[in-house]
Amino acid sequence: EPSEEQQKQTSQLLRYHGLGAINMTLFPEWECFFLDLLKMEKEGWTVASTKPHIPEYEFEINPSSLCSRLISVREQISKEWVKDLEVIASMSKTYMESYWKSQRTLDEVGSTEGAVKIGNLLFMEW
Repeated sequence: EPSEEQQKQTSQLLRYHGLGAINMTLFPEWECFFLDLLKMEKEGWTVASTKPHIPEYEFEINPSSLCSRLISVREQISKEWVKDLEVIASMSKTYMESYWKSQRTLDEVGSTEGAVKIGNLLFMEW
C-alpha cells in the first residue's frame, strides 16, 4: 500500500498534461484539440495508384472515433508511465541506500577507496 506522500506524487503525475511541442495559442487547453476534432464531419478518401497491380481503394476518417482512440492511448500510456516511474523511484532508492551503506562501511574501516586525491587534498564522498 503506497504511503500518503507517494499517493500525492502519483496523483500529480496523473494530472500532468504538458505538451511542450503543441501550439498553445491555437490550443490553450489540453482538450481543445479533441473538442475541435469532435466537431469535424466524417471524410471519405480515395487512394489511386498509377500501377495496375495496386488497386484503388477508399477509406473513411471518422474524427470522433479517432478522438476516442487517441484519448484511450493517452490513458494507457499515462498508466504505464506511472508504473514505470514507481519502478525507477524504487530502484533509485535501493541503489542510493546500497551506495551510502558501502560508503559507511569504507569509512568504518578507514578506507579511502572511492575518494579523490588531488595534490595534498583528499576528497571523501558522503
